[in-house]
Formats: sequence, C-alpha cells, structure tokens
Amino acid sequence: MIAFLKGNLEYKGKDYIIIDVNNIGYKISIPSSVLEKLPELGSEIKIHTHLIVREDAQLLYGFITQEEHSLFELLLTVPDVGPSKAINILSNIGVEQLISAIAQENILLLTSISGIGKKTAQRLIIELKDKISNISETKESVLIARGIHQDILNDAMSALNSLGYKEPIIRRAIVSASQEISKDTSLEELIKILLRHLAI
Repeated sequence: MIAFLKGNLEYKGKDYIIIDVNNIGYKISIPSSVLEKLPELGSEIKIHTHLIVREDAQLLYGFITQEEHSLFELLLTVPDVGPSKAINILSNIGVEQLISAIAQENILLLTSISGIGKKTAQRLIIELKDKISNISETKESVLIARGIHQDILNDAMSALNSLGYKEPIIRRAIVSASQEISKDTSLEELIKILLRHLAI
C-alpha cells in the first residue's frame, strides 16, 4: 500500500493532480477540498494516498491531511459507498462538518450532499458513529476551530478522564457538543456541557 507520496506538483485538474516523484508522474484523484489547499505548480507537496487495485486499473486517491485520509477510508467501509461517492461526500462537506453531522445524527445535513439519499445517510450514521472518534481531528480541531484554547480542551479531557471516562467516549461527546461551545466557554462550563452529552 502506498501511504503517501512526496514530490513536485506538476498538474492540477478539476478532480485530480499529477505529482512528479523521482521523474515518475503519479495521477491522483482528489476531492475539491484538497484542490483548494494546493500550492503553486512546481512546489513540493506531500499527499496522503489510498490505492485501490482493480482488474483494469490501479487508482490512487489523495488528501492533504491525515484526517481527510482516515475519513475517506472509513467511508469506504459503509455499504454502497465506493471511492467515487466517498470523494463526492468529501468534496461537498468539510471534515469537521461531516464528523459533527454523523455524531449528531443530522440526516438533514447529510442528505443535503449531492447524491446522498436518506438511506445512505442513515447507513453513514449507523456504520460510522462509533468509529469517527478515532480520527484525531475530533479531539482538537472541532473545538479549536471554534476558538477554544488547547489548554482548556486538554484540561477538560483530563478532568473527565479522572472521573473514569475513556478518551474515545470523551471525543464523541466533544463532537456531539460542539454546537453548544464557543470561544467564551470557560473550563467549568465546558466540563458541564460534556458531562451532559456523556450522559446521553
């Protein structure tokens, strides 16, 4: 399995890029979210990759962050969600939004994604709700993006851990509670909010 590629960005297409790695050009399919983060042509770039081997082709899919890569691989475990549909999902919704929608069972948001019906949205929730806490972005980025200081987040997790809650459980509560938390939330308030979601 090719875990990542590091080389010069030679071409940017609508849904793929070509990277020159030691004079070999690798064509890598990407979601539009990756396209927006790419540097100028000729720049060195590192892409996390997922290789799918078929009888008639070897297909590479690429992502800027490990979180996108991990979420793509989780999406592939859902029945009837192949690589094309997984790329489509990641092209239409950010990692934070998708994690939050699954954690909160937000079918309305999931079905707003082009090509995702109610049945697929329900499968995403059933199959992935207990798995998304393994993605590191759920622990930090969801709240940091809302202005929560890293130290407050760490202190809250430590406090809950000392009460006997396991880290994966705390992570799920963080995602579930993210809509209730802002940069003005104090440590005490954050712990109380998370405790409410841990009790759900």
